[in-house]
Amino acid sequence: MQERTTSADGTVVDTNVSWSEFGGTRTNYRTVTAYAPDGTHITATASDAEGFQSTNTGDRDIVLTIDELKALVTLPELRISAPVPADTPEPREGCDDSFGLFSGDTAIDAELATNLNTALERVDTGERFDPGLNTLRLADFETGVVCTHVDAVGTGADLTISIRGGQELPVMPDIYDPAYQNRPTDFETLDGGAVLRIEEAPYSYSPALPEGPNGGMRRTVTVTYPSGTEVEVRSHAERPDEPLSANTLRTIATADGLDVL
Repeated sequence: MQERTTSADGTVVDTNVSWSEFGGTRTNYRTVTAYAPDGTHITATASDAEGFQSTNTGDRDIVLTIDELKALVTLPELRISAPVPADTPEPREGCDDSFGLFSGDTAIDAELATNLNTALERVDTGERFDPGLNTLRLADFETGVVCTHVDAVGTGADLTISIRGGQELPVMPDIYDPAYQNRPTDFETLDGGAVLRIEEAPYSYSPALPEGPNGGMRRTVTVTYPSGTEVEVRSHAERPDEPLSANTLRTIATADGLDVL
């Protein structure tokens, strides 16, 4: 079903109800897009696809109706010409799923994410972060990875934290295997059986930039717990700045309360 309406202020609203089928399973979608006179385009989608269904029931239901989606996309406050309320903070920088295609096998709900953020709120590394470490959220298009990206104030370094579950303990690869080129700078088994890896990767630009930094360093500490929880803490800085120390990253990655997946 497709429908187009125009409101009194000239806003055009398109409504689309559709479905797709794969492997005998049908997935339903409701999409509403508003085109406001000031040039704002706003789209809202509801679906019974995985990751969209109601966490209250766990069923494959579509939570929002067409009328509710219309109400969302036509809110005057969402238009680009709407005044920004005083004291509104800058938008948060997004965080990538640094695990790539290998996402978590354990779905992370609001309660688990809250527990992880509470644990990170208690971490004291001696550094100041903007925003705070306790700002984990689901990675884009993921239900099994939470992450955050912050700046280490006054250092020129940044910090990314990614956490997932359902992982096997890593095994130290054969350093004489020609296929293995990047050996961790540290690989150790901690008390309790968790495995910690430290990796460092310098990089440069080719061709070199005509001005500004010509490269830098990424330093990563990854802790995998016997339960399957994996915590990756990565810092990056461009020359002449340095990423945060391995000890600082280790303090975060081994913080009490992170092994909950």
